[in-house]
Amino acid sequence: IDKKIKDKKRTVIYRSLVSMEDFENTGPSDPDVFKHNPDQLIINYSGTLGSGYDIAGLVSVIERIKASEYSGKVKLYVSGKGPHEDFVRRKALDVGSDHMEDKGVLPESQLLDLYKLTDLACLPYMPDSPIAFPAKAFDYIVAGTPIIHSIDGELRSLSQDKECGIYYKAGDHESLYLAIIGLLNNQSELLQKMTNNMAKISHEFT
Repeated sequence: IDKKIKDKKRTVIYRSLVSMEDFENTGPSDPDVFKHNPDQLIINYSGTLGSGYDIAGLVSVIERIKASEYSGKVKLYVSGKGPHEDFVRRKALDVGSDHMEDKGVLPESQLLDLYKLTDLACLPYMPDSPIAFPAKAFDYIVAGTPIIHSIDGELRSLSQDKECGIYYKAGDHESLYLAIIGLLNNQSELLQKMTNNMAKISHEFT
């Protein structure tokens, strides 16, 4: 899908790597690839494992949740490649597969599987990022998946105006932690509301 996003300086056309047809018409390619507790909140980071993304901050929040009374209620899947691959691999082993898994580079069929089981997609950009609306967001929009993110731009406006995601200040790991815990405490209502709203938006973008 293509979508035009306008800001004060330019109009940019983004293309999603996932089509609505592919997402709706494909079943699980291998149910054993993503093993998890069905009662867990599934968070997904898929993309570049590079310096522009606060992967370490996201993992630190998962570690904090593991050490809290909410242990076992959240699982993070990370997929992609980049300079921080070794860090993600080590952390996944340290944290344990009940709380975090490094899936490496996934084939498209398995990436679609991951999108389907994801409750909350995460786009943890570093402070001072110039990005206003990342292309990856369109994959999650097509999938109808709420996004928790640190992008203070067009995506923040969409998240707040349409109530389909959560913005947190870049680098503020406490804010990210509290946002996730807030979903756990009110998961059945708030998360479902955001999911329903994102599903409506997905049809507007296609």
